[in-house]
Parts: sequence; structure tokens; C-alpha cells
Amino acid sequence: YDGAEEREDIDNDSTSSGSVSTLGRGLGDDLKSLPSVHGGILPGDDGTTLEDLDNDFSTPTTPKFDRKSSRLSTRTKESTKNESVESLVEKKIKNLKSERPTREIKSIPYLRRKVFPMTAGKDYGEEKEEQERDPDSILETRRQLLVHELRHAISSYGRFDVRCANITAALGDLYDENREYKQALRLHKDAVSVYSIKLGDNHQTTLDAKLRFGQVQENSGDFDGAINTYFYVMNMTKALKGEKDPAAAEITTRIAGTLRKKGKYEMAIKTLKRALKTYREVLGDTHPNVSTTVDSIASLYITIGDFAKASAILEEVVKLKAATMGMTSKEVAASLSELATSYECAEQYSKAMKNLKKAYKIYADIVGESGEKSILTLERIALIYQATGQFKKAAIAYLG
Repeated sequence: YDGAEEREDIDNDSTSSGSVSTLGRGLGDDLKSLPSVHGGILPGDDGTTLEDLDNDFSTPTTPKFDRKSSRLSTRTKESTKNESVESLVEKKIKNLKSERPTREIKSIPYLRRKVFPMTAGKDYGEEKEEQERDPDSILETRRQLLVHELRHAISSYGRFDVRCANITAALGDLYDENREYKQALRLHKDAVSVYSIKLGDNHQTTLDAKLRFGQVQENSGDFDGAINTYFYVMNMTKALKGEKDPAAAEITTRIAGTLRKKGKYEMAIKTLKRALKTYREVLGDTHPNVSTTVDSIASLYITIGDFAKASAILEEVVKLKAATMGMTSKEVAASLSELATSYECAEQYSKAMKNLKKAYKIYADIVGESGEKSILTLERIALIYQATGQFKKAAIAYLG
């Protein structure tokens, strides 16, 4: 992918034919046209405005920023008055791990979308319960069912029938789920070959199979191979549906995600901006893909340590989501939480606290005070109180 910019400039500086300006020239200025609660862009609390956020993508080189390790470090104060409260807070912190709800890990019911003669009547609700009890045995049962289906299909239709390829792809998904990537890649490659021969390289089923093959490459850690596969599918999609097709933009976001995993953050930002430009021109500013993509761009700015850009962008995302989804939606709460992260990393704790409190109120109204999102947000509020030496308030937040 290192030569990808020679094949096609991700950062095309030519002006668009529509009303949307080139995002690569100035993301901040371009976001001024997004709808907001107040109908326009508002300056931040510190009087700053969004001007020229990204003129030439020449983001100064900054050390990689680990968000997990960026949690506020505690500034302890030697005070007899706060000593007992502080020790209570520290004790609560040690217990947070055991008290925090465990996130449920759901398996993907691959057979649900691929109905075969021998498994059409399978009860997936029972399968899920069994898998929670003994995941390994259920995976093996599913594997045996698919192998049986494949043998039956081969004997009935022949090895290079599309129906055999469907089962082969499902079997590849199962191996991918079990992280047996070598076997998963071989099975998906076989499925792609059959689709290509029987349906043609430009058939949507072939392209979807190729895309899935790229996903397995990405899962296995072969990021360069995945990017090349994604580029192939993206170019084929553009050739078939046009340069501005949203499906091509979606694949562009996949490329950006893989670049992020490679640590190519600046290039990932450029790639996402190009996808954003397509989404805005074709789907409109109020489409969820627009705010989701801008969220991803802001997250990357946080990752590289450019908190000013991240905060400025996220302020506008909050307004956009509030105008299109409602101020009390969980999407707004998520953006408020992300905005608080950018302020928190920049040590602007009062602004971080303000946005976290807004997010907590929304989550508490939606999932209740005992909901996982509410608890996690309240913990973050307590951490800020603790970091700023407000130990009594921290104890109240931690202990309820």
C-alpha cells in the first residue's frame, strides 16, 4: 500500500462539483455547513473557532498516544483532612474491576444468512445457550454440520457449484471465528475462485466474497494483504457503480481502519476524509455515516495527540447528532464522552467534567443509573475529581 498514493491521490485538491468544499483543504471550515442545534457554528468556551483545522494534512509528528494509558494520573495531596477520604477512594478503585459488569461477547450466527437443506430448521436460540455453556463443543458441532453439508452438496452438484462455495465460505467464517486463520483463508480463497469462475469477477457475490477474504486477512494480521484486497474491491465497485457510490466509500473506511491498525494514522485520516466527502455529497450531512466518519477522524486526532483538532471537530459532531438524532440519544452521549476524552487528555478538566456530566445524564435516562455506560461514565467523573484533589466529591461519585 506504500505506493497507493501513486495509483490514486487520496487527498485530491480539486474542488468538488457540488456544494461541498474539498474536505482535504480544511475540515473545520467544511464542517461549518453541517446543521446544528443553533443553526451554525459556535465558538468554544475559550473563544476559539473552527478555522483551518487541516490545511495540508501536514500534521506535526507526535508520539503515538495510547488512550488507555492516558487516564488521568492522580495528583495526591498530603493533607490530614483528606487522608481518610482518599484511602476510601483508593480502596474503591481496587474493587472496581470486580464490580464492573462483564460485557457479553456474542457470536455471529453465520448459518442464519446461509440456509442449507440439512440445517434450515436449526434452533439458534438453543445453540446460543449451549455455546455459552461450552463454546468449543458448539463450534465443533457447527463445523461437523457444515462439513456434512459440504460433502452432500459436492456429491449432489459437483465441487465447483456455487452452492458448494456458499458452504465453503460459511466454513471459512467458522474457522475465522475460532482464529484458525490459515484454514479460514484457504477456504475463503476457494470460495472466491468458484464465484469468479461461475459468476464472473464483476458479480456482486464475488466482490462480497473477496471483501470477506480481505477481512480474514486483516483479522490474521496481514494488513498489507488486506489493504490490497480492499483496494481491488473498491476499484471494481467504482468501475461498476461509479466513483461516488457509497459502497466504495464504505470500503475506503475499511482501508482507513486497517491503516490505523498499522499505525499509519495520518494516512488513515486522509483516507477517512475522502470517504467523508463522498458520504456528504451523495448521502447528505444528516446521514449517520457522516457523523460516524467524523467521529473516527476525531478519534485519530486524539490518538496522535492533536487534542485541539479533535475537540473542535467533536464539538460540531455533538451539534450534528443533537440536530439529527435528538439531544437525549445515546449517539450524542457517546460523542460527549469522546469530546470529554479529548479535553481530559489536554488536561482541560473543567471542560471534560462538563461534557461527562451531560453524557452521564443521558445514559442514566436511557439505561438507568445502574447501566454499564452510566457506571463507566460516573467512574470517569470520579477520576477527574480525584485527579484535581477533590477527594470528597470523588468518593461520592465512586460510592454513590
